[in-house]
Amino acid sequence: MTYSARSAIVCTTIVVISAGAARAQTPAASSIPPHKLALEVTAAATLGHTSDKSFGGEADYSFRPRLDFFVEGAHIGNAATSDLESRAREIGDAVGASTSAVERVNFLDFGARYRVGTFKFNPYVALGVGFAQVKTSTTFSQNGQTVSPESLGIQLGSDLSGTHTRPFVMAAVGGTAPFAKRYFVDFGYRYGHAFKETEDSDLVLAGVNTNSLQVGVGSYF
Repeated sequence: MTYSARSAIVCTTIVVISAGAARAQTPAASSIPPHKLALEVTAAATLGHTSDKSFGGEADYSFRPRLDFFVEGAHIGNAATSDLESRAREIGDAVGASTSAVERVNFLDFGARYRVGTFKFNPYVALGVGFAQVKTSTTFSQNGQTVSPESLGIQLGSDLSGTHTRPFVMAAVGGTAPFAKRYFVDFGYRYGHAFKETEDSDLVLAGVNTNSLQVGVGSYF
């Protein structure tokens, strides 16, 4: 189990314990207005081996007072792994060039969110599954100037310059806080994993882990 996955489990436990303690007191009335649909836009800081930013959106359907189904999608500017960077660097060293490797990730997942409580602040846990499109690109430079791979006698494989679609899973802990009757803010931590890709038992591209501190703003309908 990765450090990120362990962190998600610890955070989930803290949320559940906190919610249980809150229910032991006199609970406040639910601040979530009656609704069937919620839409929001999101932005996040992505952390890990490579840090960048992410933008996306989400649509929720209220199935039960504490259970929502959702679909979400987002774009991560760069989630390059150490495996990708080391592959690019190995080729760059062979031709006397410096390298910059990028992995852009677009993902879409479907899942369920369980609200641990409905108070002024509404904590939740969520799990989703879907797919991610991972696009890799590698830039070579010499003496501070970008040069084409062809000019260096290099023909890049799909691992360093290609698009790959792979299964994706997401786990999240967070909470929402309504305001102005029909609006809300949504913030929390999300862990995502795009699975590795192999061909004839050979690794084509390593799995991509994404860790995001996310905030969203939305409306109930």
